[in-house]
Amino acid sequence: MGESTQVGLNAGDEDYTECAVCHYFCHLGGLVCKCNPTRAACFEHAEHICECPLTKRTLFYRFTLQQVP
Repeated sequence: MGESTQVGLNAGDEDYTECAVCHYFCHLGGLVCKCNPTRAACFEHAEHICECPLTKRTLFYRFTLQQVP
């Protein structure tokens, strides 16, 4: 996998909210690809958002392990 970045649940985070395949809310995290960073996928559908290799994908997450209750 390429990179990872933490995102918050603030206004303006709409790009990272819904899986482009199943349309579920990516509340804990997911992946986006550099070829189309506005098209997110949940972990289950990460391979289906594009044909690029996984090294081009960026993992996004809402909470670190320390923040999860």
